[in-house]
Amino acid sequence: MNEPLCRAPWVTTYREQDGKVSPCCESSKPYEGVHASLTNEQIFRHPEVEKFKKQLLDGIWPDRCKNCKTQEERNQRSHRKVISHPRYERNFDVNTFHFRFIDHRSSNICNFSCKMCSEHLSSTHAIIKKASKFNFEMDKYPKNGVIEMPTNTQNIIDNIQDTKHLQFAGGEPLLMNSTWELLDMAIDEGVAENISVGLITNGSLLARNEEKIIDKLMHFKIAHITVSIDAIGEAHDYWRHKGTWNAVDQNMESLISQRVKDKFEVTVRTTIGWPTAWRAKEVFERYQGRIDNHFTGFINGPPEWSIQQLPQKEIDKLAEYYKDWNDPYELFSNTRSNINHTQLRMAKKKLTMHDDYHKNNIIDIFPEHKDFIENHIMSLTLPD
Repeated sequence: MNEPLCRAPWVTTYREQDGKVSPCCESSKPYEGVHASLTNEQIFRHPEVEKFKKQLLDGIWPDRCKNCKTQEERNQRSHRKVISHPRYERNFDVNTFHFRFIDHRSSNICNFSCKMCSEHLSSTHAIIKKASKFNFEMDKYPKNGVIEMPTNTQNIIDNIQDTKHLQFAGGEPLLMNSTWELLDMAIDEGVAENISVGLITNGSLLARNEEKIIDKLMHFKIAHITVSIDAIGEAHDYWRHKGTWNAVDQNMESLISQRVKDKFEVTVRTTIGWPTAWRAKEVFERYQGRIDNHFTGFINGPPEWSIQQLPQKEIDKLAEYYKDWNDPYELFSNTRSNINHTQLRMAKKKLTMHDDYHKNNIIDIFPEHKDFIENHIMSLTLPD
C-alpha cells in the first residue's frame, strides 16, 4: 500500500460554514460540487475527492495544499504533519474512510475582528464590511453577520466512539453551541477518556453561562487550549479587536494557573504579520516558561499582511531583533522582501474600513511602521 502524501481525506472532512467542503481547514479552495449535506461516505467516494486522493497517493502536491507546502518549506509546523500522525488511523486502508479527526466549526460567529481574518470566519468582520463605504457583495450575510452550516451536528458525526481527536476553531468556538454539544456527546457516551481535544480560541471566553470549558475538558484523555496572541496591550486591541486585551490577559492567567501537564495544556499561537513584527517579542517574553508550547508562524495569507511586504533592510533588522528567539529568528532570517503594491492596496482598503469602524488609526498604535505605511500603503490610489 502506498502511503499518501497526506491522510486528510481518509480521516477527516472539513465542512465549511457556507455549505462547501474542503479536505481540511488549511485547504486553499474547496472541492467542486461537494456539499456539506452529503454523508461522509458520499463525500469520500465523490469523483472530485477521488481525484484529490489519487494525487496524494501519487506523491503529488495538489494546488489546494499550497499552505502546508509553504509552511514546511519555511520549517513551520504544518497541518499535514499533524493530521497524518498514525494515531488517527493505525490500521490505515486507502479504500476506507474512518472519521478519526473531527475539525468542527459550525458557524462564523465571532466577537473579534482580527485584521488578517475575513467575514467567512468572523461574523464581526461581516458586520464591519456591511457598514463600510466600500462596495462589497455581502448579501448572503444577515444583519448580525452570522452564517450557519446547513446541516446539523448529528449528521456530521457517524460514530463519535470511533473518534480519536476533536478539534475546534472558529469563528470563536466557545460561542458555538455545537462545540459544547460535541463535548457533551463524548462525555455522555463514555468515550471522552479515549479522545484528545484541541481548541483554538481568541481567549476572551472560558465559559458558557454556568458551564466552564476547563471542567468539560478535564473529562478527556488530554486537552490543548491554544490562544491566539500576536501582540499585547493596545497593539493586541488594534490587531485583534478593540477593548479585548484585559479579558484575554485575565483568562490566560486563569488557564496557566489551572494547567495540568499531560492532561490540560496551554499553548499560545503567535502568527506574525508585518504590523505586529516588532510587537510579537512581548508575547514571547510574557509567557516564556509559563506555558506548555508556543507556536510561531508567519501570515501566509491574506498576502497583504505578509512579512515579505516589508523592505529587506527592515526584515534583516527584525532577524537581529529576534536573535535570542530561535523560531522567529529562523523565520525572519529565511524571508526575502517582495513588496507588492497590488496586494498593499487591499491592506489600505482594509485598514481604512476598520479604522473608520473602530475610530482608531494604525500609525498611532504602530508608529514604528509610520514611514512604511505612509510611503507604501496610504500613498496608493484605490480603484473606484
